[in-house]
Amino acid sequence: MGPDVNDPFEILGVRRDGSGKIAPEDLRAAFRQRAKEAHPDKGGDADSFQRLKKAFDDALAELSATVAAKGSAPKYDWRGGRTAENARPAPKSTPRERPSAAPVPQRDPPRVSEKRTTSHRSNLEAPRLVLSGNASCPVVSVATSPGGNFVATASLGGGVRLFDSRTGVMLGAYDCRDRSSSPSSRPSSRPEDGKGVRGAVGVWFGPCGMPLVAAFADGSLVAWRINCDESRALRSPVELTGHTRRVTAACFADCNVLCTASADSTARVWNLAEMWNSREVTSVELVGHDGALTSCAVSSGGDGLPKLLATCDARGAFCVWSMAPDFKKLYRVRWNGGGDGGAGGFDDGIVKCLWMPRSDDSAGEYLATAHVMPERDTSRVLVWRIPPRDAHGRKGRGDITGYAREFPGKGRELDGRITDMVLAVRPMKSVSKRDSGSPDDSSDDSSDDSSDDDDGFLEDGVLVLSGSGGWIRGTTCMDGKTMSPLWTLTDEHSTLGSMHAVHRVVSAPSGARFASGGEDGTVRVWDTEDATAMGTFGHVAEGRGRVWSIAWSEDELFLLVGYAGGTAALWNVQP
Repeated sequence: MGPDVNDPFEILGVRRDGSGKIAPEDLRAAFRQRAKEAHPDKGGDADSFQRLKKAFDDALAELSATVAAKGSAPKYDWRGGRTAENARPAPKSTPRERPSAAPVPQRDPPRVSEKRTTSHRSNLEAPRLVLSGNASCPVVSVATSPGGNFVATASLGGGVRLFDSRTGVMLGAYDCRDRSSSPSSRPSSRPEDGKGVRGAVGVWFGPCGMPLVAAFADGSLVAWRINCDESRALRSPVELTGHTRRVTAACFADCNVLCTASADSTARVWNLAEMWNSREVTSVELVGHDGALTSCAVSSGGDGLPKLLATCDARGAFCVWSMAPDFKKLYRVRWNGGGDGGAGGFDDGIVKCLWMPRSDDSAGEYLATAHVMPERDTSRVLVWRIPPRDAHGRKGRGDITGYAREFPGKGRELDGRITDMVLAVRPMKSVSKRDSGSPDDSSDDSSDDSSDDDDGFLEDGVLVLSGSGGWIRGTTCMDGKTMSPLWTLTDEHSTLGSMHAVHRVVSAPSGARFASGGEDGTVRVWDTEDATAMGTFGHVAEGRGRVWSIAWSEDELFLLVGYAGGTAALWNVQP
């Protein structure tokens, strides 16, 4: 009899071993290898990739059930989604024998050196408000207004929605179809623009609360002045014309200056102050990349000099621009992570960048970039020193010749892809002496052969990273060229039989806490200093789907969470 074509191990190309020597790492390696052929971007099709992904989940579940009892556990029925024993009547019990049940994999108890609480308590049985109206499509972006009176959601199928955060009443709704009847709508700049693309991919409130900006999958941007009832209904937006492909990131330099990064390889700086007097907003186009942009960030400035704008792309390059009126490009750096690589010999991409705090303005500024090496399914963080500028804000002496610090350090890489990176500032300094709780992040990293500790620019900051391997890591940089690990959380968003990725980490405005969300559909709040669990919101059984987006309120009294099932929820958070 030939092999079963529906067997998950056969689909993955892994031979069953009755001795139980198959490890989860073997399944993941086989999945990554097959995904290179089955993924739609690699010449495959969506059905084949979904079949492969389901086989991977089923194989992991069967392996977990088998290993837990060393071969005595009932075989997992991947056809019915349950153990084989539960698929048939249980055997009759005797006074000395009880019917065996499917074992539940148990997490190893934490080591004594892990100074954190691993148990999770649910703060609320239900969210304070559930916000619907997103057409059962993933809510990929959420935002809270300064003051917390309004919240906004962006959905791939439902467009943009604006809600009153106190009552949950939907104040307005908008999607790209509303532009089709407008005579001022811009003509299609790409062939796919005419296919009725209406999914919203991002939404942002300005720091003063008035501008609300939304981005759509076809590259269009719109903005509203949220200062009256008519604007809150999201009618007659101001269109921001310029980008031709999806806007991947946005940030505000001040109340009326918006910076955007796009997959069309350009960044733009918009003067939203023009919204108050006209319905046209001008922008400055920044050209300097040869790949799709993934992130942008604006520095805090200092010494009366113009702020700096950093942009990064999917081919491993970043640019630094002066926010002076001429918006001159000061630096462009491309870093090669090694390996064979892809086009141009570069095998890494930057998924996010952010500016780091510093104690000495004369030492220049520091930029952190999160690099992902997809061919090896690894990642790392590099910190670059941006040389000081002259008195006019122009490029000073010196250039960027290499990175100043790295994590995890000494040329090593993190397992899996970095999915998010945030900076939480000013926890207790004593946290630097805590054990990281991770065997691969030994303390000798902090005593690298270099003694370059002149600036200590991360002494009061914690860099929080999340990864596709289910981990969350906190790190700071106290001395030398190596970023010192603080703590590591593992499997906190995993469910039975599967290790799920952590998709989002978001720091609270004070920096004292941060929230994480993953594929298990829960949101957890942690203390930044030592990663103590402070609360869990939601449960996988509630069926909202994976967590796509998270936003804190300005007063840190509630969390706004967007789910894959098309809903958003407001959860009250205890101070």
